Amino acid sequence: GLIGAVIPAAQLLVQGPLMGGLILMILKLSREGHAEVGDVFLGFQNYGWLLLVPIVQGAVIFAALIPGLIIIIIGAVMMSQELRGMGVGLMIGGGIVIFILMFLAVTLTNFALYLVADRRGTFGEAFSVGYKGTIKNLWAALGLMFVIGLASILGAIPCGLGLIVTIPWSFAVMVKAYEQIFPLPTDQSA
Repeated sequence: GLIGAVIPAAQLLVQGPLMGGLILMILKLSREGHAEVGDVFLGFQNYGWLLLVPIVQGAVIFAALIPGLIIIIIGAVMMSQELRGMGVGLMIGGGIVIFILMFLAVTLTNFALYLVADRRGTFGEAFSVGYKGTIKNLWAALGLMFVIGLASILGAIPCGLGLIVTIPWSFAVMVKAYEQIFPLPTDQSA
């Protein structure tokens, strides 16, 4: 975020690879029992795909917002006419639709970054496999995303200082969920 504050749009160029590196570092810690701070930069080895994943996720999330935005716009138009009560209801309903669809879009595309970082399939396969794995565990995934979202909101309250704890914690929790939903294939020859 600080990079984007200094150089506009630069965050877009490093966000995916750095998040992928953080995922790889936590995966290495989970699988091997040790990791180094330099492991955070391992995401740059798969730079192109890790750059594109957040962009595609953002496009999917934006597309999910469109129906709610249309409802809000219709409500706003009705507010300027004599249908004020209906306009307010549509605007509130549009906000609810935005929240629900955005929450679903975030949840259903979340594991694509983990699969791409872990190099488990191609870019397109990562979104497909991530979607299918999340659908099979939809209620657990929605509950997990709700808890992580709530923890992030609470972490942001004390001037954002709590995010120092909640962001790494959320990545660690999501890595453990990723390992449970998408276990590594076991070696059949052993």
